[in-house]
Amino acid sequence: MSSAYHNNREIGVELDSLRRRYPDWIAVDTIGFSALHRQPILLAKLSDNPRQVESEPAVLFIGQMHAEEVLGVEVALELMKRLLEGLDYDTARARLQEVEVYIIPTINPDGSDVVHQGLDLTFRKNCRDNIGDGVFRYTAGVGLDTSGVDLNRNFDLHWNRGDSLYQVREGESYNYYRGASPFSEPEARALGDLMLDRRFLFCITYHSSRSGQNAEMVIAPWNWESRRPPDSPALDAVGSALAGRLPRQMGGGNYSLVRATQRVGQLPDWAYQATGALTYMVEVGAVIQPDSITMQQVVASALPSAMFLIDLSCGRERIGEFGFLTIMTIDRMHNRPVSMEVLLNSEREPVLEPRLSHPATGRFDALLPNGSYSLALLQNGCMPFERDQIEVISGERRTIVADITTIPATSVRFRVITAGDSSMLPAAIRLYASDNRTRYNLALPQGQIEYNLPFDIYRLEATSPNYLPVVETFELNRDNWTFNMQPAEIVYDENFTNDLNWQRGGWGERWGIETVDGRTCLTESLAGDYVYSTVVWLLLETGIEYRAEYDYSLQMIHRPYFEPGMDFATVEFYAHRMREWLPAAMFSQFPHGWDTLFISLRDYDLAGGPICIRLKITTDEEVNEDGWLIDRMILYRTILPRSVEPYKVLKPNEITLSVFPNPANGTLKILFKSASALSVNLRLLDSRGRIVYELSRGDIPSGAQSFSIDSRSLPSGLYYTRFEGNNMALSKPMLILR
Repeated sequence: MSSAYHNNREIGVELDSLRRRYPDWIAVDTIGFSALHRQPILLAKLSDNPRQVESEPAVLFIGQMHAEEVLGVEVALELMKRLLEGLDYDTARARLQEVEVYIIPTINPDGSDVVHQGLDLTFRKNCRDNIGDGVFRYTAGVGLDTSGVDLNRNFDLHWNRGDSLYQVREGESYNYYRGASPFSEPEARALGDLMLDRRFLFCITYHSSRSGQNAEMVIAPWNWESRRPPDSPALDAVGSALAGRLPRQMGGGNYSLVRATQRVGQLPDWAYQATGALTYMVEVGAVIQPDSITMQQVVASALPSAMFLIDLSCGRERIGEFGFLTIMTIDRMHNRPVSMEVLLNSEREPVLEPRLSHPATGRFDALLPNGSYSLALLQNGCMPFERDQIEVISGERRTIVADITTIPATSVRFRVITAGDSSMLPAAIRLYASDNRTRYNLALPQGQIEYNLPFDIYRLEATSPNYLPVVETFELNRDNWTFNMQPAEIVYDENFTNDLNWQRGGWGERWGIETVDGRTCLTESLAGDYVYSTVVWLLLETGIEYRAEYDYSLQMIHRPYFEPGMDFATVEFYAHRMREWLPAAMFSQFPHGWDTLFISLRDYDLAGGPICIRLKITTDEEVNEDGWLIDRMILYRTILPRSVEPYKVLKPNEITLSVFPNPANGTLKILFKSASALSVNLRLLDSRGRIVYELSRGDIPSGAQSFSIDSRSLPSGLYYTRFEGNNMALSKPMLILR
């Protein structure tokens, strides 16, 4: 390999030289250290205020991730020099006054040393000691290196589908090892933390193709069995513009725009899904380590596309039929930025993590097709902000300054006491805010705690060993909350250590038992993932008769992993009187580790027979994932105090209103009971009081009536089920989450 390529020491020298020459325009920082030798991972920031986070679009360039792919380092270094050496020109100076440019020459300094020292010119990974004895193991030539992790397989989106350590591919054994867990490698973690913190508008990570199969391509997120990301128009438009500015080294023409089809924990898919950055892999050069003359030609040809991306960010370049929407979220009371979740057209895309304005600047940028948009801004502790008919025009930037009203937090005292003698009970409380992102985990070792919380609708789970869990959804409208907990017995405990031949059904069902993460689990995905286009179910008959003098709660330890918004897992209970299955919880999400779910059975009126639980999976025709792992299900029961009669005979003119599941993201059930026939209005209202559904208008017979709504047609947010009639009104708050 030519000595013209910069090694780690030479990268440091180059950065020091630029920092001395342009101290007001470049700052160099360390964002982390490498896995084996603890070498610094250097980040250069180019700006007119390089040591401040400004309210400007930010763009990230990553020179090298794979050790052997050295061309990207040269592109990154040359881009820095061109930007700084051009400061004498007004246009070049204006770039760095309007955009923050971040450049990481290499994210893999350990692996770079292996290549530059001539130990193995084909080495790809970092230098993680996978055996644990402190020895770096490699073999010259492609593959067979048992040390190291492929950093471009270590990100937390489909990491599970990457290669295990000793997975063998023909001629490339161990080359694509994903690591022990997502973000197990400090190099990947440092990059991930940077991207989550800074919320870049665009990102390019440079690669080179050893095999030539991906040479001279711009690779965009994603094409999973023809399933494309929500921002496909913008991703395609920017990717095509980049490819059109990258001339091929051989054969004429320009680079090709393609989409990533592998689901293996790669950076671009994760970065776009988790942070919103439109992220591309640019595979530079026709060969991986060309001679110095060819290298210089490739680097020179790559710079116009990088400059285009910077100029696009600040509006100096345009893409036809697209404009920018910039949102500034400002707490005017305190005159400071505030981070808000941004929903356009009132939709939360299930496959994407929430899009957030930057906490330090309050800025959010989106490249959008021409059109009219509605905007909603949400955050626990803030009043929602809404704006309709925002026009985005080609080549222009529309800026919305949102004056956010923050809700002062108040001191709230939570007390947990025993229902028998009212003594304080050590407990744990989990609170879920209405934005479905903010969670509070409170420990009450003495049975009480004072905590500052803003007004909101919260879902609370209070637990204590040997007591019935308390599950409530409530409006925080007072500053003292006391929860009575009853001693409970476990009447059903299924830990799925054996396949008990449960009733099951549905096309392609494959329920069974397997061990994952040291847990013996029930799963419907024994073959590694669930099947397409099916509804499968498994029935658990607990044998426990539902009796009115008891209160019941179900605890489930599980890990759901489904294509968000497309495939669903549901927990259902059988209501004997209505002869139908009632949904109690629904999941459609990428995994966030193992979780514990609590469901109170009090709202479901399951009297008339034994408690039956049905687990149901509903899938579409594309993109299957790992599915549902259920480690344990426990049914608790406690005798109700004599003063409590939850299933009593209703008195004249008395009604009850129940909504479940709450929160909801699938089929929503509304149960209305009345002691006599009534003429009523029963409606579903949004947070602004607008009627979303007219559930019933007119006469309703006495007894229990059930109404179903497919909540997937509704945007995320706070809703109210409202009853009006019989000279009275009743509202029940509920959350719909995507």
